[in-house]
Amino acid sequence: MEITGSSVFDRETVETTYKMALFTEDHKKGMVKVTILYAVLFTLWLALLLITRPASGFERFFLISMTALTVLLYGLMCYSYYVLPRKQYNNMGSMKDVVNDFLFNDDEIRVRSKGEKIEGKSVIKYESVIKTKENDRYLLFYQTKRQFLVVDKTTLSGGTAADIVNKIRQATRA
Repeated sequence: MEITGSSVFDRETVETTYKMALFTEDHKKGMVKVTILYAVLFTLWLALLLITRPASGFERFFLISMTALTVLLYGLMCYSYYVLPRKQYNNMGSMKDVVNDFLFNDDEIRVRSKGEKIEGKSVIKYESVIKTKENDRYLLFYQTKRQFLVVDKTTLSGGTAADIVNKIRQATRA
């Protein structure tokens, strides 16, 4: 087996892979928007209750607290989904727009990284990959819980992402 592929650490790749790593499959972009819409409607409902319904001291405190908590939680969700990925890319320094070329052999992955201020080579054994994650465009393979490499599936030649994932699964089972 010899499959080649590459990826570029451009803004789109960094934002997409950040969201893939941060959110589970259940939190696709549409689902996040629907959740935010429900949060806004829930907050409006709580605010309407505060305005239209006379409430005792504790009940009023509870409604205000729930409204504030809902706004805070969904504000954090929006921040982590829309703002943090951009900050992640802007803080990459010399890693911005680095191109990684991958060569998937029978027993290892060879990676060559090249950018304006950085250049390097590395070899990764399939056994060191602890998990994989993918969407329509990218394949991520994790070396630790938080460190992963990204392959753009549209650049693969000589095989498919499924071939790579199968090779990783075979190597980690042994």
